[in-house]
Amino acid sequence: MRLPGEAEWEYAARGDVAASRHDSLASIAWYDGNGQDQTHPVATKKPNPFGPFDTLGSVWEWVQDSYQGSGKNMRILRGGSFYNLARDVRVSNRLWALPETDHRTMGVRCAGY
Repeated sequence: MRLPGEAEWEYAARGDVAASRHDSLASIAWYDGNGQDQTHPVATKKPNPFGPFDTLGSVWEWVQDSYQGSGKNMRILRGGSFYNLARDVRVSNRLWALPETDHRTMGVRCAGY
C-alpha cells in the first residue's frame, strides 16, 4: 500500500464530477457545521460517484506529493476536516505540513499498487 499522489487523490475524490462537491455538503462530509468537533465512523455519509466515502471532511488526507515552503520539504494534505468551515471543504482545498506533523484532523487513505 502507499499514499496516493495528489492528482490521483483529486481524481478519486471528484468522482468524475467537475463541481467542487458531488452533492450537498451535509450529505457527504463532516465539517464544523455538523461534525461536533470530532471524527466520525467511515461511510456514515453518501459516497461519491466512484464509490469512495469521506473524501471530503472528516480528516485531512495525506498525499505522497511534497511542497517546498520556507526552505522545508512539506507534505500536502487534501479534503478538509471536521474542523473546517463549509466553504473550505471542497475537492480543490489543500494544506501542507511537515511530514512528522500529528494532529487529530489528519489521516491517511491508502492507494493500491
